[in-house]
Amino acid sequence: LHPTAWTSSRAVSYLDTFDFTGSSKMFLKASFHRPHSPYDPPKRLYDKYTSMDPSLPIFQRNINPGTYDDAYLNTTAMGSEAWNGDPGPSASFLSRAAYLASVEFVDEGIGDILSKVEETDEEFMIIWVADHGDMNGDHNLWRKGYPFEESSHVPMIMKHPTSTSPPKSSSAIVEIRDVAVTIWDVIGKLEEVKENDELINGLSLLPILEGEKEKVRDYVDLEHNQVYSDNVHWNAIRGEGGIKYIFNSFDGREQLFNVTSDRYEKRDLALESEYQEELGVWRQRMVEQFEEEGRGEEWVKDGELIMRKDNSLTHSPNFPCL
Repeated sequence: LHPTAWTSSRAVSYLDTFDFTGSSKMFLKASFHRPHSPYDPPKRLYDKYTSMDPSLPIFQRNINPGTYDDAYLNTTAMGSEAWNGDPGPSASFLSRAAYLASVEFVDEGIGDILSKVEETDEEFMIIWVADHGDMNGDHNLWRKGYPFEESSHVPMIMKHPTSTSPPKSSSAIVEIRDVAVTIWDVIGKLEEVKENDELINGLSLLPILEGEKEKVRDYVDLEHNQVYSDNVHWNAIRGEGGIKYIFNSFDGREQLFNVTSDRYEKRDLALESEYQEELGVWRQRMVEQFEEEGRGEEWVKDGELIMRKDNSLTHSPNFPCL
């Protein structure tokens, strides 16, 4: 049984057998592994996408010669573990077609779950979110773990259990750490949880859901330790107005994008003289955050960000096998 079909069928089965007349409340998490690799959708969906015209926009890779994309252009043969490079138009097309087919298969599974939810005639809070995206060849990169939109910008959909307002979109900056906090807030347990767990660092999105606020933060931090290669090691800040500042920890290279006006991150503003002041503003925000977190001189010293050429991950004291 395919993992996607198994996940949706188990969730539907749970909904079928749960006793809604009892005193227990339901919390159901359906976690789909796909469309994560391997891209192995059912044949009917694979055939649907591979029969499409390869020239369609959905199959085009976002490649910008003469920019930072060139640094990831691996001209050697690409194997199954490759994280960068150009495998050629045929392999690129098949990869994206299989990925899109995998996404549709997950959509079908979620549809089955939501249909069963409707049959229960109960009030549910529904949250739909992904943990990461997939570069799928954009910027000559593959897989996950990068600061660019294709990898780091994920969708989030929430339905308030008692809301009667029409659906709306929000440009508020939110993150996955907000999900649990929002759930606790909805069920009236947030303050109790805060009193017993000092490590909570997400924010409740309930004020946005209820229309009391337009946002809960001005920016969010992102980071990834070394992965695939020494130079894939970065910290970033995504702020209001679409600004994204990236500090590449291995070589100290900075990047600055406005993803509102430059969705595909083709124009690196850090290279332009008129944006040096804004670059400094966002660099300083990262400096101040590292200082507030007490990361130490390995991360910031004398007000300057420090390059980190080794695997400098800071573990929780509760992390096993230290």
